[in-house]
Amino acid sequence: MFAIAQKEFLDFFSDFVGLIIALFFISTFGLPLFILKGSYNIFDSGIGDLQLFFDLAPWILMIVCPAIGMKSFSEEYRSNTISLLFSYPIDLWKIILGKFLGLLYLLIFMLIPTIIYALVTHSILKDKTQFDWGIIFSSYIGLLLIGSLFLSISLWVSSLFKNQISSFVFGFILCLFQFYAWEEIATFINKSSHHSVIKQIGIYYYFNTLSKGILSIRGISYFLIVNVLFLLFVHLKLKKRIQ
Repeated sequence: MFAIAQKEFLDFFSDFVGLIIALFFISTFGLPLFILKGSYNIFDSGIGDLQLFFDLAPWILMIVCPAIGMKSFSEEYRSNTISLLFSYPIDLWKIILGKFLGLLYLLIFMLIPTIIYALVTHSILKDKTQFDWGIIFSSYIGLLLIGSLFLSISLWVSSLFKNQISSFVFGFILCLFQFYAWEEIATFINKSSHHSVIKQIGIYYYFNTLSKGILSIRGISYFLIVNVLFLLFVHLKLKKRIQ
């Protein structure tokens, strides 16, 4: 399982596309936060924390996660190596979890350089006590939870398509839908009880607290359950393909 995770991680950087995606991820945060003028610029906003960063992050992740997950199974289909992968004496779940862990390693690898944004923000504050490292740490955990769900969605979509571009497009659409669409659907529901239940299906319901570094048992349970659900979808799809 860990050998598959390592291969997935290293294969990502085997061509220039992986490097471009990694640079896009890092620079997309840095430009609006420190260089471009606007409401997200920390110097212009006058806000001495990274709330703007954590507000922006999920919208970038829903692009980046399908981009790094699009080739997981699509490339195996295209290169006809999927049969070879299935021929290994390894349980199907270990293959899926290996792929998922490899993608999660990539996400963590790309998030690590963004810590410099926290260090820069901390350094420009006159009153260092205004900067709460506990909230920053909790917010990063929240980003990992959101990103992991986007990755499991992307992994499932990749198991459906042979074409990587199709995997990326549909992965992005489904991540966007799961993140925000349930919030919009709930607005059309009249009964307040149903309205609340529908909102809780989507990621956005939990995002407001996660972006502020507030972790709850309900929120963590949601991400774990939905992650397992999409990985189960992957398992069902691949098992059907083997048969």
